[in-house]
Amino acid sequence: TKPGGIHARYYQGRGFDKLVAQCAEKGILLDARHRLPKGVAKSDFSARFEGYLFFPSGGRFFLCTHSDDGVRLYLRGKRLIDHWRGHRRMRDCARVRVKRGWYPLRVDFFNRGGTAHLRLERGPALPRLHTIPAEHYCCGD
Repeated sequence: TKPGGIHARYYQGRGFDKLVAQCAEKGILLDARHRLPKGVAKSDFSARFEGYLFFPSGGRFFLCTHSDDGVRLYLRGKRLIDHWRGHRRMRDCARVRVKRGWYPLRVDFFNRGGTAHLRLERGPALPRLHTIPAEHYCCGD
C-alpha cells in the first residue's frame, strides 16, 4: 500500500468487542462531518488506527490528540498517551524525538455517546500544531 491513508478498524462496544467495519482513512480525524463506515453505531463504539507516520525532518515534536472520550497513542510500540476513560473534549500531548522517516503508529479510541471527536496533530512546539497531511500516513498491518 502506498502513502495517503491509515488502516482503521471499527468495533461495536467500547472494548473492541465485535469488528463491524474496516477501511483506509485519509488521517486520524473523527468529528461531526466525518461519516462513519456502514454498520458503525454513532455511540458506544471503538476504533483502532494502525499504520505508519512519516516525519519529514528529525528533531523534537509534539504529538497531540484532541478527543472526546477514551484515547491511547502508541509510536514505535511505546504508549505515549493513555487517557482511557470517558471525558469531555480535551487535548493530550506527548513529546518525541525522531529522525526523518516512517514510524509505526497506533491510535485507539472509544466513543461512549454523542458525536465522536478525535484528531491527531503534530508540531515542533505548543501551541503551533498542525493537522497531519494524508501523505504522511501509510499502510496498515
